[in-house]
Amino acid sequence: MAKFFLKVLRTFASLQLTVILLAFALVLVFVGTLAQRNMDIYAAQKMFFRSWFIIPPIPGGFTLGLLLLVNLIAAQITRFKITWAHSGIFITHIGLIVLLLGELVTTFFAVESQMTLDTGQTKNYAESYRDPELAITWASAEPGLDNVIAVPTGMLQNRHTIAHPPLPFTIRVERWFGNSQILGPMQAGTRKPQATQGLGSQIVVEKMEPNRDPEGSDVPSALVRLRLRANNQDLGLWLVSYYLNEPQAVTVGDQTFYLALRSQRHYKPYQIKLLEFQHEKYQGVDIPMRFESRVQLTDPAADLSREQRIYMNHPLRYAGDVFYQSGFGNNDQTSILLVVNNPGWLMPYASSTLIGLGLLVQFLISLVNFAWRKAA
Repeated sequence: MAKFFLKVLRTFASLQLTVILLAFALVLVFVGTLAQRNMDIYAAQKMFFRSWFIIPPIPGGFTLGLLLLVNLIAAQITRFKITWAHSGIFITHIGLIVLLLGELVTTFFAVESQMTLDTGQTKNYAESYRDPELAITWASAEPGLDNVIAVPTGMLQNRHTIAHPPLPFTIRVERWFGNSQILGPMQAGTRKPQATQGLGSQIVVEKMEPNRDPEGSDVPSALVRLRLRANNQDLGLWLVSYYLNEPQAVTVGDQTFYLALRSQRHYKPYQIKLLEFQHEKYQGVDIPMRFESRVQLTDPAADLSREQRIYMNHPLRYAGDVFYQSGFGNNDQTSILLVVNNPGWLMPYASSTLIGLGLLVQFLISLVNFAWRKAA
């Protein structure tokens, strides 16, 4: 068993495998970069760099990254001995392993969202515009607060039946549209609306191909059927869509529930208020010279309240979140902040330090050995 395991390790430690994987990686980066001319960056990343296979058996970024990591660890175990003469190489390889692990942590655990604030507005959540969720809200016993149940994208795409104890009805996704368009009575012609209740009973929803425009985005929709849990009474087929700006009311007895398809929200234990947004342009043109947001961060649990400016290369860092100034709109009355939560954000810095240190150590060792041989 031990011999078999050692044989497998030596196979994965092969230098030929390293060269092949690096060649595939170069081609993948080249093709993935060119593809961004015809699709947005998110779609290109998902197709080429954050997938196991582009088209089987052509490997994607996940497969290549995992094989490179295994190849490097196997080579470290079988081919390199920890000696003073090879200490620099050992440190460099550790740095490369940390780099690959850092990308793995970022891919699976980092959360990227946006917080859009009007001047004077306060929010305690950010939104992932590419990840829809079905939200059901209703009034709670505490004034000013609502109860919320959010159904994630995966359950919507797989057409799950959602049954949550506080809800008097079940929700079954009859059809899911990753990208869609809405047709009014004049556009629909003889086609009848699929929905039987709510705003969707007046319009037709039509499935569209995924958006390939780098400047565009998909507009998801879904047809969901509601049934009372008590007697299985059909409450009708409802259309939920990004096109519908207002939640739809579902009344059961004396209680009203509101149904809406919206961007996934990431709630924070603190609040951000936009106090002021400043935008300066180059003279005579509309090109931004600088723009920044002055915000107030409030965390009641930590008894904290402070003001901070957010502008290029000067983000706001708090509670594991990093706020970057991303954009603006609404005649400079709205600020768009990019919110990044990445538990592995320090790993690339540690990796770069280890790689640089390893190369320096190996260079000094080679220099000293050369000097000794020269002196001899």
